[in-house]
Amino acid sequence: MTDPFLLKMKPLIPLLLLIAGLVSSCANTSNLAPNTSTPIGLKESVVILGVTPAYQIAFESGTITNDGYWSINSYGTITTNVFPEKGYIVVKIRSRTGNDNYGIAQIRPKGHHSRRYTPCSGNKVLAFEAPAGRVTYIGDVSYDYVIENPESRKASGKVSYTYSSAPENAKRFLVEHYPELASRMEVQETKELIVAKSNCDFEHYLFAGGIIMRLPGDQRNTNDPLRTYRGH
Repeated sequence: MTDPFLLKMKPLIPLLLLIAGLVSSCANTSNLAPNTSTPIGLKESVVILGVTPAYQIAFESGTITNDGYWSINSYGTITTNVFPEKGYIVVKIRSRTGNDNYGIAQIRPKGHHSRRYTPCSGNKVLAFEAPAGRVTYIGDVSYDYVIENPESRKASGKVSYTYSSAPENAKRFLVEHYPELASRMEVQETKELIVAKSNCDFEHYLFAGGIIMRLPGDQRNTNDPLRTYRGH
């Protein structure tokens, strides 16, 4: 039997494919090359994040709501999908400041095509700004990955995080691997915000042009600890 949702979406698929093709160039899948010149455009920003263990991390664009919650952008695309190298992610992304920012909103402990872990409504997310033309260190994130029911064919798990800031270590890393960026590095403390709408609320996905586009579903909440993400 044909999924009723797919029947309703069928007329929109050509348009969605076109949109996906237009925005696919916005998704970064690798760090900046070390020891090379890194020009930063007027609408671009370089962000440095320490990550342990070496899990694949995605930044996603979002908005701080009027009541102080964080909401992932509907019909958005993943901005980055990157593994840390030598303990850090160093990426160039489109600038976003103020209430329009980014969240560290997807973790894949086992990398590409593996189960993803994201905050649901009611969890916390680390949100940060990407100021235009600047190089910003946003802190260090450490993850703890616990598998539940490992003997089950549908074994899943949880990923929890802790946040810290060690700008001296980040600066030493840049001096060694990105000397051109080291002298420009600024420090930003992320904002830990409660999620109002998240990846968990997007139950249907369209894969096209090398990116993932989300289609809204029903809002889902979680009773897990605030800094714990479930896989799906």
